[in-house]
Amino acid sequence: MVQGLSSRGPLHTAQGLAGDILPLHGVALWPSSPSLEGTDMSDPHAYLVAEARNQTEFFSASEVPTAVVKATDYPVSDLPALFDSAFSALFPALGERGVQPVGPAFALYQRMPDDTVDLEVGVPVEQPLAETIELEEGRSVEPSAIPGGRLAAVSHHGSYDALSEAWTDFMTDVSTSGSKPQLPFWEVYVTEPKPDMDPADLRTDLYVIVDSATNSDTDAG
Repeated sequence: MVQGLSSRGPLHTAQGLAGDILPLHGVALWPSSPSLEGTDMSDPHAYLVAEARNQTEFFSASEVPTAVVKATDYPVSDLPALFDSAFSALFPALGERGVQPVGPAFALYQRMPDDTVDLEVGVPVEQPLAETIELEEGRSVEPSAIPGGRLAAVSHHGSYDALSEAWTDFMTDVSTSGSKPQLPFWEVYVTEPKPDMDPADLRTDLYVIVDSATNSDTDAG
């Protein structure tokens, strides 16, 4: 098991930073976030499904190309500003080049957070970007990918404030199954947050790479 990635959940660190990280998702991060509505789900990626995963599922999936804004050693306290600026610039930049997202926005964490974090925020795309897109403030949209392999996933329904508990329950399920969670881990924001919506209607899908185990899984992708 990756050090620090335990049944307590990947956003729980020894310093207890989960309470500082998770609330950032409550801000209005993107003006035109793609959701599953209007997305062609006739042949979806294995990690992206129209129906919610109401219990932890294990499956194999292929790598998915993404367009992302990367941040390394980024202060956790400044993450709301990163999400806001990244998504505000990402969608117009892709639109100008005729690149259409094929699924909802996500955040992928490359390591366990402490005072800082390494992460990618972006969207899945049909084809890898041909080149890096330069943005203002020294940032850029880069080609990347959600990794393929054996995954565990579950859907969280409800407020972003409850994501900490959701991650804890998710990691407990993964561990008790006999699997071991690995890096990276990521959240897919299936429902676009709106100021007047009921938080209970939000859906966030949680994913983590896992090692081999004896429990059955569904091959897809």
